[in-house]
Amino acid sequence: DSSENQVQIAALGGIDAVVAAMRGHNNATEVQELCTWALKELTVNADHVKVKIAEAGGIEAMVVAMLGNMQSRDVQELGCRSLVNAMAEGGENQVKIAQAGGIEAVVAAMRGHAGSKETPRYGR
Repeated sequence: DSSENQVQIAALGGIDAVVAAMRGHNNATEVQELCTWALKELTVNADHVKVKIAEAGGIEAMVVAMLGNMQSRDVQELGCRSLVNAMAEGGENQVKIAQAGGIEAVVAAMRGHAGSKETPRYGR
């Protein structure tokens, strides 16, 4: 099942590896696209994995990716989805997203990709 895979990926250091790749390749749009996709997949359903992503610096990494890759619709859409999913955990993640500039990143994505069907939808 998907949530079991998420737990196993987290336990084996997958979250740390994704965040490290994002930090180490800030200017590589394709790396940012793949990493925001991975974090989006990991933020579906498993609240404890969402917390681990936040603890590993994943929220900040998503915001930096979004702000540094404004031209990439995929980074913007996946970043919005990831932040919305991470926020659904409630509590601490909502605060961390706001403190990391996540609200501003989502607004910028919605403005920059208003013609996209997906980005504005997931930024709501």
